[in-house]
Amino acid sequence: MNKNKRDGKIAVRRHRTSERKGSLELHNGKWRIVALVNGEKIRQSTGTADRNEAERIRREFMAQFTARDAVVQAVKLADAIKTAEAKAEAAAKRAEDAKPALRIADAVEAYLNDATRRLEAPTTAGTDRITRSVFAKFAKWNSRHHRDCVEMRQFTEAMAKEYLLYLHNQLSPKTCNGHLSVLKRVWSVLMERARCNANPWPKVKRSSGKGRRRENFTPEQIEAIFAKLKPGTELHALCTIGRYTGLRLSDAATMKWSSVNLAENMIELVPMKTKKYGKPVRIPIHESLRATLTALPRKGAYVLPKSAEDYMAAPARLTGRMAKLLRSAGLEVNEKVDGYARQSCKYGFHSFRHSFVSMCGERGVPLSVVQELVGHLSPDMTQHYFHLGDDAARKAISVLDGAPKAAEPSRVDAAIAALAGLSKDELVLLRDKLDALLPSKAIA
Repeated sequence: MNKNKRDGKIAVRRHRTSERKGSLELHNGKWRIVALVNGEKIRQSTGTADRNEAERIRREFMAQFTARDAVVQAVKLADAIKTAEAKAEAAAKRAEDAKPALRIADAVEAYLNDATRRLEAPTTAGTDRITRSVFAKFAKWNSRHHRDCVEMRQFTEAMAKEYLLYLHNQLSPKTCNGHLSVLKRVWSVLMERARCNANPWPKVKRSSGKGRRRENFTPEQIEAIFAKLKPGTELHALCTIGRYTGLRLSDAATMKWSSVNLAENMIELVPMKTKKYGKPVRIPIHESLRATLTALPRKGAYVLPKSAEDYMAAPARLTGRMAKLLRSAGLEVNEKVDGYARQSCKYGFHSFRHSFVSMCGERGVPLSVVQELVGHLSPDMTQHYFHLGDDAARKAISVLDGAPKAAEPSRVDAAIAALAGLSKDELVLLRDKLDALLPSKAIA
């Protein structure tokens, strides 16, 4: 058999048994490559009759398919690994989701004890107490209306809107918004730990209504209140501080002796409510307040030790004591407001703050000065506290009609008017005496 024919038959057999490797066969005196790639037969002439040269060309030709196969295999392997990892992650998530998550009943303590939150935004005992109170009210409502919602991650935005509607029917808009802020913070801090997909509170709209502000005390009401107080008691001292400083109950009850400088006759402290801004208030000590402070015994760091203890333990003790005092002085502490299930507080210790601002304003103290005294961050807040009394209002209205009020005469004008009745000799004598009193350069 001819050598070329024999090589051709061998090549064909090799092609049939060596898929993707290719083989050579003679065609019209030249070698051509025959290969099967992805089920498709490929024939490619090498353009040479030399077997060795044709074999080299075959290897180069088939190398492209080998490289492509390697890439395809690498992609398939990567996809397989990615799929396996996704399946493992999904399985782990299902296993994790099957475990109990953070319960609503345990959420408030988890929030208050969260180390990151405490380092980033330290809070006072009073703030923590308010947080517990707000969350307890929410948890009680949730257990009554959504018994199956036990975990934080089960609470939805629809439920949040339902709860806020419930609050709107009970609380003032300001208080309602305060509850919303607390619940929003709790969920925000515990999101990851509670395995929540989303915070249900941020999309809930805040109330745009205005709350009921405290009334200020009239001078007659203040006298009636102090008529019921016994000098030397902490309650008398507490009310005196409120009357002459305009401090909030939190700052008046927990004021320390280190804030009282009797030598400079000044009280200086950073209010609790604006503590994060670090801006202190400096308030001159009124004579009546100085007498009260001087008479107090110095027992420890606090000016009013029992009041400070009560406020830090439970502020309601002091507010209740204050309400009892106001009722004994003939004031209606609470009043019914349309649209609210609960009565609104009309008078309280905070009324001293309103009175302080109003009295300063009525007596002509500039708004900017009052703002510094009471520690407001904006003039708008100071204006909110200002209550125009009836007497001040009558005086303002009385000047609307008639001729403008004449300006007060200056001291020079008054002196000239007094000299008008003197004789010439008396005026000359007065001039000589003035010459003797004044330096010569001053009369040049």
